[in-house]
Amino acid sequence: MSVVVVTRPVAEPVTVESLRSHVRGSTEDNSLISSYGIAAREAVENETGRTLGATTYRLTRDKWPSGRELTLPRSPLRSSTSVAVTYRLSTGSTSTLSSTAYVVDGDAEPPRLILKANQTWPENELLAGPSVRVQWDAGYAGSSTVPERAKQAIRFLAGHWYENRETVVTGTISSEVQRTVRDLLWSLKVPSVP
Repeated sequence: MSVVVVTRPVAEPVTVESLRSHVRGSTEDNSLISSYGIAAREAVENETGRTLGATTYRLTRDKWPSGRELTLPRSPLRSSTSVAVTYRLSTGSTSTLSSTAYVVDGDAEPPRLILKANQTWPENELLAGPSVRVQWDAGYAGSSTVPERAKQAIRFLAGHWYENRETVVTGTISSEVQRTVRDLLWSLKVPSVP
């Protein structure tokens, strides 16, 4: 199973202006501050399994799940209608699994796709290797809907990196940074995908 980003967010949950104010930087450092903000958002997303900005993902699998559910490993789901399931047959052709065959549970964390009672995964012979693809949109509707704890963790990390541009010796400071970020994000973590 692999997950790739198809489209990245066009807007960050914490603006450069907000980050610059937080780090007390100058406009001359906007590019640097912006890169710290993007890296901090990515770190928060990796730590929580939660997507902050509107992102399209593609999950690729070698075969159908053994059960009736297929888990989408990034939350929150933006729209159940954004989920598309395709599969490649041994003949080389591509088919689409009808959206009438499954229900999308976007309230679950992580979201999941569940076959309806009278449905089964297609029994056609799949192409060897990555042949089942699920594409979906994840992320919050806008900056105002991103949890404040996540935005504060971004500010905190970007500020720490701005002030400490070189490698930090492990000790009190880096331990405090790790603890603070962990404390901010622990309740936002999406349960691991099996």
